[in-house]
Amino acid sequence: MKEGQGSSGPRVVHADNAGPFSMDGTRTHLVGRDEVAVIDAGPADIDHLQEVARQVDGARRVRVVVTHDHPDHDAGTAALVRILQEGREAASRPHPAVTVEGHSGHPQCLPLAHGAWVSTDVGPLQVLETPGHARRHLALFHEVAGDLYPGDLVMGTGRTAWVGSYGGCVADYLASLRRLEQLGARRLFPAHGPPVEGAEAVAEHLDRFRAHREGRIGDVAEALEALGADAPVDAMVDRVYGEALSASLRDGARWSVRAILHHLGARDFPSPGPGTVG
Repeated sequence: MKEGQGSSGPRVVHADNAGPFSMDGTRTHLVGRDEVAVIDAGPADIDHLQEVARQVDGARRVRVVVTHDHPDHDAGTAALVRILQEGREAASRPHPAVTVEGHSGHPQCLPLAHGAWVSTDVGPLQVLETPGHARRHLALFHEVAGDLYPGDLVMGTGRTAWVGSYGGCVADYLASLRRLEQLGARRLFPAHGPPVEGAEAVAEHLDRFRAHREGRIGDVAEALEALGADAPVDAMVDRVYGEALSASLRDGARWSVRAILHHLGARDFPSPGPGTVG
């Protein structure tokens, strides 16, 4: 479905894929009109993808920029490209040139290096490499507008994102948050949850996510001391999260604890890792 927006902000198409890790669903952000950046195609939901295609109809160029290759962000990329290309063949007027860029699993994806720029007709987007939630993850900063698109590094509500996909992800996550904090963004448009408005609110939001992660590291360190180095991960999960943890989030919590144990130098991170949990 289409979501409302201000005249100076991105257009937003909100996917109907709510879940424990996707919250109320994935938001696809459209920056520009003639030369458009589509930030995250979203899930392989035909209604969602057709709405994205409808929103960019008439554009001269479309860049599908994928922040990371988790299915709720990237599974729809190939189908969206197909819809746009088929529309071009059927249309009586020129349809957009389409490229896929960033961290997509699409076979024709063009990589984007840290510090690169994605052009749009409303100003360029700066590419920021921001690993942590995923090993290959980027954020985009629209400096002209002061708008930051953090992918899944932070959500629009709460204070936590899933950090547990690879050894070293905790240190990467904290470093990526510090990188975003230095931008002085005035608006934040996460892929999950509502936008955050105002420079002070954005700074507080990023700080809250960093403080939570640092606090969780302290919680695991305390559990490690209390339970011993050989304690089962599930025992540590119980001590850190308590009875409030829902069954749907337990596997993600296990991997989060494992990642923090690795960060503390207490254990190796299991191989091959969890795949996609969130």
